[in-house]
Amino acid sequence: MAVPIRPSSDDQRIGAGAPVSLFSVRVQSGGGNGAHQYVVSRDGQRFLVNTVTDASPGVISAIVNWSPPR
Repeated sequence: MAVPIRPSSDDQRIGAGAPVSLFSVRVQSGGGNGAHQYVVSRDGQRFLVNTVTDASPGVISAIVNWSPPR
């Protein structure tokens, strides 16, 4: 969300406009701390968001009892 900020004509107060959605994103709910769902770049111009997709999960292969070559 973003809110436009406007100073008053005498620069003694500021006024806030109506909130506007910046973008739509699906994040996973529950099971964790929501604070780790996104991070904002230092300059405030970009967001990195951990999102939920409709894609099927990938395959994970586990190799057990493996010994590195000698």
